Amino acid sequence: MAMPLLAGPGSISLMIIVAGETSGLWNHVLVVLAVFLVAMSAWIVLQAASPISKALGRTGMNVATRFMGLVLAAMAVEFITSGLGQIFPAWVEGANTI
Repeated sequence: MAMPLLAGPGSISLMIIVAGETSGLWNHVLVVLAVFLVAMSAWIVLQAASPISKALGRTGMNVATRFMGLVLAAMAVEFITSGLGQIFPAWVEGANTI
């Protein structure tokens, strides 16, 4: 389940853009170092998932799941309203005059 988030189209696109905009060996080394640090951070978080789950217990996991669902829903609403604002710019201009 974590693979599409860690190595999905967004991650791959970002790496293509960053690799295309960097020049010189030192900058490429810094990009590879950044990728390594992100990969290690993800590995540490994924390794800590089981102990965190045990520490939170069933109720804590239910609360965390519902909270993250709320955050995801808020992000979805933001993406939708932003997209609609780009499709219908008059809506955004009308909101600014109120």
